[in-house]
Amino acid sequence: MRLTISSTLLAFAVSAAGLEILSPVIDQKVPLDDSITVKWQAVSTDPSKMDIYLVNQNVYPTANELVASGVDTSLGKYTIKAKDVGDVDTGGGYQVNFISRNNGAILAQSPQFKFLEYKFFALFQNPYCITIFLCFFYICLFHEDAILYHVFIFYLSHSFFIPYR
Repeated sequence: MRLTISSTLLAFAVSAAGLEILSPVIDQKVPLDDSITVKWQAVSTDPSKMDIYLVNQNVYPTANELVASGVDTSLGKYTIKAKDVGDVDTGGGYQVNFISRNNGAILAQSPQFKFLEYKFFALFQNPYCITIFLCFFYICLFHEDAILYHVFIFYLSHSFFIPYR
């Protein structure tokens, strides 16, 4: 009898939990030029519409930008382009808030995540990287060694997008 009552209460508590943000996840790194898809799970007792805000309480002045208004909670996802939102800068502490349209209460809040800026061809900003690049290029150009060619391609593919911190 006790097991049945407690399992019934647990099932009720889980079903009544309301909106839950599934992504972004804690410490997720998002390129500033990219978009982030916010995914959530809703239950039947949630409001049908909500507002989505991108917030950061770790900066001064704090960021509190309206991303979308009147989003249907049954959609389950919404894509945010960071550069289309007002005052978004690189760094951590960003969160997504779901706000009730009725009373302005927070319905759900994501864990904190980070925006990073990626610089294209950042390897050419460092003289050591330029030297290594030119040496590999010379070796691959005048020698027909497949292993060196693959090392060179690996180096290039992992050096084009270097996070700028």
